Parts: sequence; C-alpha cells; structure tokens
Amino acid sequence: MSAGAGRGSVAEYGIPGLVLPPGNPSHMSVADSSALRRRRVEAAALADELRALIDDAVATEVSSDRLAAAAELIATARSLLNGPRRSMVQLPLVDDLDNAVRMYNPVCGHANPIAPPMTFERHVGGVVATCTLGLAYEGPPMFGHGGASALLLDQLLSYAAAVEGCAALTTGLRLRYLRPVPLQVPLRLTANSSTLSTGADGCRSRSKEPSPRRTSRSALWSPQSGSSPLLKVTGSRKSSTVSKVEPKPPSSRYRVGLSPGSRQPTIFNLI
Repeated sequence: MSAGAGRGSVAEYGIPGLVLPPGNPSHMSVADSSALRRRRVEAAALADELRALIDDAVATEVSSDRLAAAAELIATARSLLNGPRRSMVQLPLVDDLDNAVRMYNPVCGHANPIAPPMTFERHVGGVVATCTLGLAYEGPPMFGHGGASALLLDQLLSYAAAVEGCAALTTGLRLRYLRPVPLQVPLRLTANSSTLSTGADGCRSRSKEPSPRRTSRSALWSPQSGSSPLLKVTGSRKSSTVSKVEPKPPSSRYRVGLSPGSRQPTIFNLI
C-alpha cells in the first residue's frame, strides 16, 4: 500500500482533543514527514492483515493439512520482519507523544493487530468511542471476555482525564458487569472525568501535594442494549509527569482482589 494524501498523519492516528501537559516524554517525537506518514500507513496496513489473519485463525474449521500449510506460509512471511528491533525502553519510530500518537497501543493502536482498534471522539462532558470485538476476544461462548471489555474502558477513562488536561495513570478500577458483551456488533463506549480537590497545577486532588487525582466513569453499550449499559466502570487516576521511559523494577506486579465489604472486583496497578 502506498501512502495517500494526508494518510499516516497526526490527524489520522492521534487522539482528538487530547493535549498532553509539558513534562511528558516528548524527546522521541519526530517530524510529520512524508517518510513517517508512509511508515505509519504501511504499519497500519500490516496490522490490518494480521488482524484479519487472527480472525480467520480463531474461526476457521479447515483441515489439519491446510492449517499446517498456513503455518508454514506465515513462518516465511515473518522472516521479512527480521532486522532491527526496538527494546521495551524505546519508543516506536511511528509514535509521537506530543500529539498522542501511539500506533502500537493494544486498544487504539492502528499498527497493533490485537487492537480492535477503538476510535475516539470528544464530546461535551466526556469522550465517546466505538469498536467491534471479534471472535479473538471471546470469553463465554458467543460473548466477549470480561477482561477485554475492562481493557477498553480503562483506556477510555485515561482519555477522559487527558482531554481535561490531566494526563493520569490508573490507580484503581471498580467494575460492575451487568450483562454479557456481544461479539461482532458495533459497541459504543462513553467516559467522563471529575475532579476531587485542587492540586498545585490546577487539577484537583485530595492531597496538599501537587499530585492530582481524578475519578472517571465509563460505560459500554451495544445496539441491542438500548439505554441500559452492559458494563460500568469507575476508575481513580493519579496525574503523573514522566521524565524518561525505563523498565519497571522486577518487584512490580499486579493484584486483583475484592474491595473490603464489596463483591465488586478491584484492580490495583503496581503494588
């Protein structure tokens, strides 16, 4: 695929209305040149084919011989990608943090084949997103995996805070699963962000220190659900300015448990 006019630009792959505050890691940003635009287009095209391949792989019922033949062809195709590779502490060439372009984000990254991908629009009072989950996200038969739908809403919550000028990291999620999330139908997701108390940088915080915290709420609908959401999430976020990208210490881990006196699962990040 060749890069068409305007394709691969920040406007196409960035997040509408998302403005990152000064101090976020932007030293890896690169000019929006024609070479960069083409690389973004080709990376997205590769992901489109891989995404379709994943859908085929989890749905096909062809013979074992054809599965083996397909595996050989895919192994041959992978050899074309042998060459320079980035480490986990390096930003991709196609990313631009100043303009919120994250091509390999697992939720909205157009170059990531495991991303649906989800698309966003900023509305008065919050953010609205749409996506469709295929069979690769199946949990219970015919329905989406609960972890996959929570992943979508967590991503949306971060944008709801960021478009208000407070880029933040998740410190907790409270999920309420109301009904199963269907597969292969368009989903609509909404989120809004509210403040708690004033912090030093104009965001709001419970603490006297300049460490703003926000509460965000998000929900997920399908066409069949009408005005009743399938899943609701309340998230708490703590604003953070990152000066450099480095790996997390080996002791970092994730824990999932129940809040005291509640039967609703809470996800704690980095304890």
